[in-house]
Amino acid sequence: MPVFRFEAATPEGKVLKDTVDAASRFEAGRILRERHLVPLWLEDVGRGAPSTPSSLRRALAARMRSPLAPRDFASMTTRLATLLDAGLPLDAALTSMLQHGVGARPERILASIREQVRAGATLAEAMERTQQQFSPMVLAMVRAGEASGMLATVLGEIGAATTRYDALRRRIRSALTYPAFLCCVGAGVVAFLLAFVVPRLTAIFTDFDHALPAPTQVLMALSTTVTVWWPWILATVLVAALALRLWARTAAGRRTLHTAALRTPFFGTLWRRFDAGRYARTLYLLLKHGVPLHQALSITQGVLSNAALQRGSLSVRGDVIAGGTLAAALGRQKLFDAGDMQMIAAGEESGALADMLRTVARACEADVQGALSRGMALLEPVLILVLGSIVGGIVLAIMLPLFEMGSLLSG
Repeated sequence: MPVFRFEAATPEGKVLKDTVDAASRFEAGRILRERHLVPLWLEDVGRGAPSTPSSLRRALAARMRSPLAPRDFASMTTRLATLLDAGLPLDAALTSMLQHGVGARPERILASIREQVRAGATLAEAMERTQQQFSPMVLAMVRAGEASGMLATVLGEIGAATTRYDALRRRIRSALTYPAFLCCVGAGVVAFLLAFVVPRLTAIFTDFDHALPAPTQVLMALSTTVTVWWPWILATVLVAALALRLWARTAAGRRTLHTAALRTPFFGTLWRRFDAGRYARTLYLLLKHGVPLHQALSITQGVLSNAALQRGSLSVRGDVIAGGTLAAALGRQKLFDAGDMQMIAAGEESGALADMLRTVARACEADVQGALSRGMALLEPVLILVLGSIVGGIVLAIMLPLFEMGSLLSG
């Protein structure tokens, strides 16, 4: 049986590092949740080589059990909420969705859920028993919705929240695509100039009985380095990238990289506000539907995408259980800014914590949207200017000796 190394948060807010035997990653997460632990990181350290048919089947099965795409999950929950709100029983609503088509992977999941529901399980129990990794937040909200008789409302809010953050995440990725494309094109152009254009143009300078300008000498040295040592340079870059990727998969490497990312001037602020908004909205949804605060805090710390912020949030639940206020516990972290903390503190004092968390979430999401628009509007011309300056510098370094040759010949 595979062995999984994990990091998980205890009910007291501490980090536990250990291993667990489980048939799959999903099963490992379920075992940890049964122990009242919140999984932060899971790594398969006992997987055999997938050379036998059974290993291949397990690998394919694990692939098929991978989480739904956010768009598919949001569509599935929203449609189910609509059918339940129209008065259909849960079994009939699931059957209707299966009859009208929801996609291959959602259909398998819905069929498994319907089978469990027909066997007498609640929706939350059926979702937890499927081979789909539904988040603890979703399961807790579904349980709360079933207990309060507001399942349709809860499913609708889950779908809306998923759609909102999926759209925001897609906008961030699409906004970064063009700058990344510019950087790749610029690097390719510079490499082409150094490897093919510069050697042919600077060959005419070898018989030039005159000292070459310093920029030209530097350019020729770079060109020689690229043309002679390019296999070693390429191999070094690939090995370094692979080593960095493997290191980033470890818990320590992930935290180190995420901590460094938070310190960058623009992207760090953007990432922090994105996680702050997600944290506040998740906590708002859980509290709104009757999940106790201590349980909601255990679940919410798992929605943070930044490992450094996630680790910092582990002590919040313990501080609240010890008698402290949520505002004071969050104030010792580095997630929310001063204005957010004032609203959270006011919500606790007035008994409207959930409403204030929703306001904070909206403010964080608006900040991300605004910062993204301003940052991308500024980043693109800056990149174009930098790349243009590099290419212009190369052209100038080539032209300087030609200007000197022309002046000497005319003289």
